[in-house]
Amino acid sequence: MADTVRLACLKALQAQLQAVQEGEDDYLLRFTQVVLGPIDAGEGGRRRAMVGIVPGREVTDVQFPLTYCVLPLAVEFRATWGIGDPPSQELAEAILGDIRRKVLEDAGLGGHAIDLKDAGSEITLNSFADKAIYGVAHFELLYRHATQDPRQPI
Repeated sequence: MADTVRLACLKALQAQLQAVQEGEDDYLLRFTQVVLGPIDAGEGGRRRAMVGIVPGREVTDVQFPLTYCVLPLAVEFRATWGIGDPPSQELAEAILGDIRRKVLEDAGLGGHAIDLKDAGSEITLNSFADKAIYGVAHFELLYRHATQDPRQPI
């Protein structure tokens, strides 16, 4: 079964983030898990850094024979602070920067998307001593497909 253009975009984004290697090209750490969908909260203690790619409500515009789609994406991350790491806020900012840099490195997602734009971010820390760091980088994905077949890129 062929993937829809939407799923092809999401898988390409997942592959981009899985390709991050600690220390390579100035990336702070490697993401131990990159999933399509929300991060599994139960996995938090067993993983150093996790990323979940969560699609939002898609808006479409039919201009026959094409359908243009705008899909908000939340790339959420959860990391565990370790000995020797910078303070929690600095670590969160560095991870957020790494995610943005890697995602925007190929805004066309290997030719599947028209564009991928940065749409803001947020970091959640309860205190500066937090060992668990959470954040979300928001993006807006623009892609198109044939009106009668969402598997058919145009």
